[in-house]
Amino acid sequence: MAGKTFKLDQYPKHWSKVIDKDEQIHRNVIATEQLHSYPDNNPDLNTLYNILKYSAEKYGDKNALGGRDVLKTIVEEKEITKTNSEGQEIKETKKWNYYKLSPYKWMSYREALEFAHNFGSGLRHLGLKEGSRVLICAPTSKEWLTTALACASQSMQVVTAYDTLGEEGVKHAILAANVSTIFLHTDKLALVARIAKDDDVKKLLKNVIFYGAKSNDELTESKKKDISQLNELDISVFRRDEVENDGKQRPVEPVPSPPNDTGLIMFTSGSTGEPKGVMISHRNLAAVVAGISGLVTSYINLTDTEVILAYLPLAHILEFAIEVTCIYLGISLGYGSRQTLTNDNVRDCVGDVQELRPTIMVGVPQVWDTIRSSVLHTVQEKGRLMSGIFGTAVFLKSILANSHLPTFPIDFLFKRVRDQLGGRLKFIITGGAPISKETQRFLDLTLCPVIQGYGMTETSGLISAQMPGDNSLDTVGAPVPSIEIKLVDVEELGYFSKNNQGEVWVRGATVFQNYLNNEEETKKTLTDDGWLKTGDVGQWLPDGKLRLIDRIKNLVKLSQGEYVALEKIESVYKTSLYVGNICVVANSYMKQPAGIIFPNVKAAASWAKKNGVKFTGLADLINSSSGYKKQILADINDIAKKNGFAKFEQLQDVILDEEEWTPDNGLLTAANKLKRRAIEAKHKDAISQLQKTG
Repeated sequence: MAGKTFKLDQYPKHWSKVIDKDEQIHRNVIATEQLHSYPDNNPDLNTLYNILKYSAEKYGDKNALGGRDVLKTIVEEKEITKTNSEGQEIKETKKWNYYKLSPYKWMSYREALEFAHNFGSGLRHLGLKEGSRVLICAPTSKEWLTTALACASQSMQVVTAYDTLGEEGVKHAILAANVSTIFLHTDKLALVARIAKDDDVKKLLKNVIFYGAKSNDELTESKKKDISQLNELDISVFRRDEVENDGKQRPVEPVPSPPNDTGLIMFTSGSTGEPKGVMISHRNLAAVVAGISGLVTSYINLTDTEVILAYLPLAHILEFAIEVTCIYLGISLGYGSRQTLTNDNVRDCVGDVQELRPTIMVGVPQVWDTIRSSVLHTVQEKGRLMSGIFGTAVFLKSILANSHLPTFPIDFLFKRVRDQLGGRLKFIITGGAPISKETQRFLDLTLCPVIQGYGMTETSGLISAQMPGDNSLDTVGAPVPSIEIKLVDVEELGYFSKNNQGEVWVRGATVFQNYLNNEEETKKTLTDDGWLKTGDVGQWLPDGKLRLIDRIKNLVKLSQGEYVALEKIESVYKTSLYVGNICVVANSYMKQPAGIIFPNVKAAASWAKKNGVKFTGLADLINSSSGYKKQILADINDIAKKNGFAKFEQLQDVILDEEEWTPDNGLLTAANKLKRRAIEAKHKDAISQLQKTG
């Protein structure tokens, strides 16, 4: 790229404008006259298939989708120490998988369209028709996205399920959406073979299509047995390439969906109850592409060499919306996985980040918090002198950046930080939950500019976004050009629109159609005149940007009548280097909240070493009187004070959990969000004790 990343020397003084004074409706300053409903205001780009076709014609043989093959899986054994229920230390041997990967192999835009035609035709020959539903339960990959594009070419609906879901989650998706065909990786064959024995599933499921093996000879005996079991239940099983080749030999003309037809059924994460199926139309998807691309092309100089690292679950709307927008903008998508992003879990090759060297990267706050903690931990390990130099450099750069002065004289000090993520990042995108001010500022100064987005599944991805180069913190930016926002009074909590505060309501072409088989929830969420009630409490800032200040559902009243916003304080407490993950607990029996914490293992080991405490695992510190628990509580409450938290928002105590929270053990959702009820149930005795003491 010749020149600068960002187009404007000066950003707008006001990012949004009031277009209706009575209701105080705000729109982005680039969409005051008309909301953006189609990419580049082109009404023909009104479906997912039409966007793909446009991009294939425009970008042709350019790299579109890239992935790496697993050449070899290397198993290593390590001895670990655990503590049993009686407090006794036991040693056990655990196997760890490491991977040798190929370089990236690319599919062009033209080839992506060709595959969509072939695979879509193949699906027709399996008996699927317009409106048939295909469940995709697979890791984020080019196979995932091209399957979705193929469905769009034949007016079939894609139903999503996180590949980390267990039997009940996948079964729920099949039954709720009346799924006849499921697409998956070979790793999921056993799971589907088990749930297919259910009478209700067996009535619906007709086809299983898998990838992960180029021929059946590559399958293990157990996977061959899974296929046989499915066949015995009259469920046909095909490799992905078999369906593609059949469609190639017997092509069927594409049948693109009408824009208002459902293209996607995406289930919410289910952090507070049963997941809801969100019905998203092709018009919704086209509008979110219009909104994102409208912002990007207005403020950012894109080049022909942009490449984005794609690894977040495609079953999450943020990742799906970003990837479809990349298809439209001609940005190459290189796929990675959480297991192979870094060099830690690969052998005889480098991780995905180093191999791809992306210019753009998307992540959730947990990813960015981990990067920040890792960098700061590494710096601290190098001693006081290096810590002092690094801290001073961050401070000086913040002064220069705030004064809009060049920062290149000290940027070289952060080269190692940038090199950890490939050394070419121009900006990163964060969403899915609020990012803390500390982490956002740290990344802005040491890595690259941050675009913070705010959205939900029901808005097809984005509601608002903060542009890179905008150095303000604790805001989610202005409305995307495809929607408009108003704030509505929440009287019981003391928020009023006359004070520029209230519940965030959203309207525009990105707003979903309805919930699957759930008219009651649809009526609660959508008004008759098209407004979506988000449940978030926002505040307009003087420059027209939106700040999220509360979440109605996660506001908890304490014993003295004060309200605590759980997600708000969790996002701040996560910035403690001692915290791996945290779930804040509060109720009407407590004067102050408490924190259930899975500690940062590296920080724990470092603390133990400095304090002369034996460390073979977290249990050594959690089950001892070493002072480690007091250190964590003190650090968190120090952070609380620095952020201006009131006494009732500070933690009275912490409960430490030596077991990492994952979707597999039911403590996180498939989208890696907290399952509060499960975490609280695990520690109910400790919580009960805290309630007695206040």
